[in-house]
Amino acid sequence: MNSKELVYRAFELEELEKIPVIPQITYGTASWAGMSILDGLGNHEKQAEALLKGQKECGYDGIYCGWEGSFILLANALGSDIHKYENQTPAIKAPILNETDGAKNLTLSGLENKGLIPSNLNLIKIVKSKSPNIPVLSYIPGPFTQAGLLFDFQKYMINIFRKTELVKEVIEFCVDATIKLAELKIKAGADILTMADPTASCDIIPPKKFNELSLPYLKQVFEALKGKAKLGLHICGKTLPILEAMAESGANFLEIDAKNDLSEIMAKVGGKICISGNIDTSNLLGNNSQEIEQEIKDCLSKGGKKGFILSSGCEVAHGTSIKNIKKMVQLAK
Repeated sequence: MNSKELVYRAFELEELEKIPVIPQITYGTASWAGMSILDGLGNHEKQAEALLKGQKECGYDGIYCGWEGSFILLANALGSDIHKYENQTPAIKAPILNETDGAKNLTLSGLENKGLIPSNLNLIKIVKSKSPNIPVLSYIPGPFTQAGLLFDFQKYMINIFRKTELVKEVIEFCVDATIKLAELKIKAGADILTMADPTASCDIIPPKKFNELSLPYLKQVFEALKGKAKLGLHICGKTLPILEAMAESGANFLEIDAKNDLSEIMAKVGGKICISGNIDTSNLLGNNSQEIEQEIKDCLSKGGKKGFILSSGCEVAHGTSIKNIKKMVQLAK
């Protein structure tokens, strides 16, 4: 059974002898290939070199094709200038939306040719061609979080309560933008798309606001993409209060952050949807091999053999030792 078959069977909640392993790692592979994050930014050949090297040396079961982050990728294509750093991910320089115009001056025309998107699409094509039996994954931005990146974030957080209709208009635009970006990635060869919506975390907004401003739009995106690719949902931080709603969003699997007890997660929704997670990335970044090994074993024990993918709880940080990712694969065999 190859990696793609293994992962897809996990999505179907089949009992497996070998647990699939897919760390959430993109730019974290840069140092393994002797390059900086900046070296790879906008250079799909260097990105592919690092990502393919990481998978080949570790042997994990899926490759996340990304580098700059899906929110930065889309915001940059829509007109946001970005700060570039040697060994940090890019950041938005300034918001491009104001409270008067909303998104009415933004356009999705020619999105495939704008900003860093051509590089990302070429990356997907390269990885797909060189690893046909390993699923190609890529992130897409959750509309609620993406809208906040186009505005001044502090004002956005205030306006979800004070100017809800304005916020909804921009989120609706971001739904269309996310769907278009997703379809471009699918056309390029992505097998699995994971929608990330970190601002929807219970650490940031109450469940009531999640149900109003995140969930309906997640469902719209998933419905539009249904049958075109396998679909995942990632929300950072604590998500137990919204877990059942996440499981009913239309996703094929959920990525769970390390802040959540995996036993509770599996007890609540383990029989309904595939779960991926949830090793603490801070621990992976460290050098305590015994602690890392124990956490991996705990995750494998709690996750079980049906509908579970061993993964990190979030994006694997730049500077993480390759030996810690190798350990995940070794222990899952």
